[in-house]
Amino acid sequence: MKKMAADVLIVKHGKILMLKRNIEPFLGYWCLPGGHLEGDETIEETAQREAKEETGLEVKLENLIGVFSDPKRDPRKIISVAFSATIAGGKAKINDESSYFRWFEITKLPEKIAADHLKIIKTYFGYD
Repeated sequence: MKKMAADVLIVKHGKILMLKRNIEPFLGYWCLPGGHLEGDETIEETAQREAKEETGLEVKLENLIGVFSDPKRDPRKIISVAFSATIAGGKAKINDESSYFRWFEITKLPEKIAADHLKIIKTYFGYD
């Protein structure tokens, strides 16, 4: 059975928060906060928990961006459910999975983006 994960596109003043990965796969690539579904969580609870663990921010989920299931999206063969979110509290900080974070304008995204996170971003902004 394939694993499920949630990815969260956090939006603030038209910019999106991305993390620079400090672990494999995609070491050194930029990504959206996210991670694996655990135990009896809903996918929405996973999105909120992972956003808090990886960024220090409490988020309010806004919209479902989509389900991303291309087997080539990630070498771990993970199906992702992506949400947009706004900040509801907390202070931005990184955990051990990332080396740092940055707010990016949609027109100035980094070149090295993990998995299919560029597709998630483009879908959210209507470029897909």
